[in-house]
Amino acid sequence: DLRAGPLFRQLVAQFCESPLAECCEITLEQEEPAEQTVLSVDEALLARLLENLMNNSVRHNPKPVNITVHTRQVGERFCLTGAGAGACFGYPAAVLVALNAAEPAENAPHILGLYVVQQIAAAHGGTAVFGQNTPCGAKTTVWLPGRA
Repeated sequence: DLRAGPLFRQLVAQFCESPLAECCEITLEQEEPAEQTVLSVDEALLARLLENLMNNSVRHNPKPVNITVHTRQVGERFCLTGAGAGACFGYPAAVLVALNAAEPAENAPHILGLYVVQQIAAAHGGTAVFGQNTPCGAKTTVWLPGRA
């Protein structure tokens, strides 16, 4: 069991030290109840989930990219939202269709990293929801079981 506050500070700090982070600005916003939430997660898998989301934002947007990682507690669930915006690119429609489909289509776009995010969330009893950020960019919301 890991406390969400220190865990996400550590994961974001690790990403900030990677070469990809040189062309982006990352903001971590953790609401007070979420800071204390206890997550029953595999730290390495959660690190991979967050890394895939941030890598995706950096790779598919013109630089500089602004990434916001926001955590909050909603009832018995922990909510992680990752939003990235470069020049206002969101997820292409075909990507959203593929991600929200029950079965991947044969001609689905190459979105392996986002499938991995979905699989890691599911492995922890959670879900990942992909959508557009307002006013621009892409947004992913990951719901995980968490307790105060």
